[in-house]
Amino acid sequence: MKKLLSLITCIILSLPSWAQLSESDLNKLAATVRSNYELRQIEGASLYKTSSGYQVLVTITSTSAAKSVDEQNRDAQMKATRLASEFLSGAVNSTVSVFSSQTTNNSSKEELSDKIVQSSLAQVKNLQPLFKTQGNDGEIVYAYYLVISQTAAKNGVAGVLSIIPGVGQFYKGSTGKGIMFLSLAAASAAGIIVCESTRASYANKAIEQPKYKKEYSTDADNWATGRNICIGVGGAIWLWNIIDAFTTKSARRKVVTSQNSSLSIQPYAAPDFMGQGMDLGVGLTFNF
Repeated sequence: MKKLLSLITCIILSLPSWAQLSESDLNKLAATVRSNYELRQIEGASLYKTSSGYQVLVTITSTSAAKSVDEQNRDAQMKATRLASEFLSGAVNSTVSVFSSQTTNNSSKEELSDKIVQSSLAQVKNLQPLFKTQGNDGEIVYAYYLVISQTAAKNGVAGVLSIIPGVGQFYKGSTGKGIMFLSLAAASAAGIIVCESTRASYANKAIEQPKYKKEYSTDADNWATGRNICIGVGGAIWLWNIIDAFTTKSARRKVVTSQNSSLSIQPYAAPDFMGQGMDLGVGLTFNF
């Protein structure tokens, strides 16, 4: 049993944590970050939370418009990476302001774990462009983002996983509850097996030994009653486990280890080399 629990825990905790912000999340985030910058006119790094539960580190920096586009991009990327690293280095196990991606200038306080900070520091090279706009005094303002963590569990996923009692709770980080539901379900299943096996044994004895048929039949009925009770208790535990997985708040936040992994397949059409027709094909793109 201990080995089974350990195996299930390892599987749940090792589920992939690829992070891809939806187009809606990105649009809301870009609009809020732009509004906050216009209000404060401050460059630097800030932490935002999206409506879908992602924590996103956003850096804003500027560079001279007199430089070439390649120089602007390179300069902005280097500055953004430095700002993100400095912000994360100073946020180890400390409380930081977290802005909502839906409301301008509205923030709360949260603590970043050392695990999230260290994982994010290793990912700062994966900063993604959020927007680019014209700033003051002939400068170009760049905004970049990095998804650093995500709320560990979604209720729908937890509910589906809880088809196996306790797994939904493990997924949400409630290890104690997961062990409890898994143990109760296992005990109920064991009770059903023992009661049914014993009932069948007495039923066979009632047939094989007619002299004691009445006594054996009574024993068989008693064990059948015990089996039915175990089935009822097991069903109640299973239902309770599913409801709990759907409704209980997540107990942990997971670290994002891979940014914007995606696979896309798109058809394309372009003039052929001789200019006498069209080349048709399919484009395959994998971002990692």
